[in-house]
Amino acid sequence: MNQRETTLRPAGSLLVVGKSVPRTDAITKVTGAAQYVADLHMPGMLHAAVLRSPHPHARIVGIDMTAAAALPGVKAVITGADTARKKWGCFRPDLYPLALDKVRYVGDEVAAVAARDPQTARAAIDLIRVEYEVLPAVLSLDAALAPGAPRVHDDAEGNVAHHFAFERGDVDAGFKASDVIVEGTWQSGRQWHTSLETIGCVAQWTGDRVSLWCNTQTPYLARGRYAIALGLPESKVRVVQTEVGGGFGGKSGDDNASVICALLAKKSGKPVKLIHTREEEFLASHPRMPMRYWVRLGFSRGGHIKAKEIRRSAP
Repeated sequence: MNQRETTLRPAGSLLVVGKSVPRTDAITKVTGAAQYVADLHMPGMLHAAVLRSPHPHARIVGIDMTAAAALPGVKAVITGADTARKKWGCFRPDLYPLALDKVRYVGDEVAAVAARDPQTARAAIDLIRVEYEVLPAVLSLDAALAPGAPRVHDDAEGNVAHHFAFERGDVDAGFKASDVIVEGTWQSGRQWHTSLETIGCVAQWTGDRVSLWCNTQTPYLARGRYAIALGLPESKVRVVQTEVGGGFGGKSGDDNASVICALLAKKSGKPVKLIHTREEEFLASHPRMPMRYWVRLGFSRGGHIKAKEIRRSAP
């Protein structure tokens, strides 16, 4: 027997394969004992709502929060001025917890409110007045890549977030050895995760340390990202993973909900809960991006892939 060969164990000796295995979380979920973010309640807890941009690209000329702050039941109102003004992000640090100077997409977070109940918080959001200077926007891949296109980020060289390339093996030799070659351009649309449970968080401060109860799939990654956004060392940020009502990669701690929740909790001095509405989930969560790519594949007559080449566009 060589090193690549293995001996298969009899089916009856396997611990999991071919057997009925009880789910360790089944009882708590079917009895309703499992704690999701929406189930969490703390003494004195406030509820949050977020004001979002109606424009894809605009300069913020001014924000008037007077009426919102005066509404009975409102305990805190914040804007980008209340943040650490730190850019953060999952792959590229280009996101502010609340917009500073400009908004860059419909749904961009502009201001937030913490109030005694969700209805009051939403009513206060409607009282905030924002003056915008609407700017030219890029609304498609081709428009974003066109010469002289408006830049999404003023401090970037253009609208391309990343350039990357790698090659493995002899691609040209692979195509020469192929019996069939297929090539073409394919395009996919934006794809939302649409989990049954929307993104949410409860935040509470103890001294200079914040605890975040989040329905995140990646608590350690989320802690590092939120620490950057809040301008805190990771040792001052505690992330507690609640039950997750579906994630599929869409709850990786790369959204602003938990950061905003923490900022409101700090300003109000109370625990704060923020739960996305379904509309907000479509506007402000991070789905799979639309893609367009040119692909060439080489196959043998037996159906084996001999070579593959992928580019942004046809060479």
